[in-house]
Amino acid sequence: MERNKSDAPASLGVSRRVALIAPVYNEEGGIEEFVRRCQKAVEGLPYSFSFTLVNDGSTDRTLEKLFALQATSKLPMKIVQLSRNFGHANALTAGIEQSDADVYIILDADLQDPPELIQELLLQYEAGKHVVYTVKTRREDSAFRRLAFRCFHAVFSKITNLNIPEGSGSFSLMSRRFVGEFNRLHETNRFIPGLRAYIGFDAGYVVYNKEKRYSGHTKQTLRKLTNLAFNAFFLFSNGPLWLSNALVWAALVALVVGVAFPSVEIVRSNIQLVLTMIAILQLWVVAVTLAKAQSEVLRRPPYIIQAIYEAEQTKQQS
Repeated sequence: MERNKSDAPASLGVSRRVALIAPVYNEEGGIEEFVRRCQKAVEGLPYSFSFTLVNDGSTDRTLEKLFALQATSKLPMKIVQLSRNFGHANALTAGIEQSDADVYIILDADLQDPPELIQELLLQYEAGKHVVYTVKTRREDSAFRRLAFRCFHAVFSKITNLNIPEGSGSFSLMSRRFVGEFNRLHETNRFIPGLRAYIGFDAGYVVYNKEKRYSGHTKQTLRKLTNLAFNAFFLFSNGPLWLSNALVWAALVALVVGVAFPSVEIVRSNIQLVLTMIAILQLWVVAVTLAKAQSEVLRRPPYIIQAIYEAEQTKQQS
């Protein structure tokens, strides 16, 4: 997907610093192509670009390849080595907090988010947008996965009053002002799209078709996506608690009906089963809520840095 750099207006921000941030986990097969395409995509643009690549506990040769790329990269490259795998959202947070720029562009290193869109994101930024979302119009996922994403966005928007564009992911642009507010949010359980929506500000949108993964396989398993959805619902809304309470009231109504009208066989025979199921559901909702609250109260850091490698120096973290 080639973009004509001459389309960029002369008013584009001369010498503004732009950080290209990507979490990296077991991407030895595609990290070189990712860096190459990013460098090609920003050629000729009047900004000062740099990489912040977060190695999120990779177990393959990713770190070795990052060192080789750092030595030959046309752009300054900072490698943030985490002490273990902390997950995509926490690695992304590490990359943002360890960068110092005027503009922050977040990408995934698997190349499903085309770096060639960087110029379009910057055009929206120059138009005054503090955050620019990318919205996928086509996904390569299964029908079930697409339906699940659609249902999640619909329910989340209803119960939280936060607008997360359907089809948007981590691929986005954030201004320095926006990142300043982002860094004030210290949740341990982090749902990045929800945090962005909570911050607000005037948003821009870039529409694109999601590409296939360049190499390897997806790290977003069904279990991880389910946990992400739980974080979204339990951390941004009291909806699950209200729903469990509503079910209790419904069960009490059914109990009254069963007592008042004992001849209603279906009510009398099933009321005990229904009450038991509702009690179990409510206990589960309360348990999950308490578990999420406990992790927030403990205030454990969302990530731990083992080392930071820069072009000229390495800062070891004690």
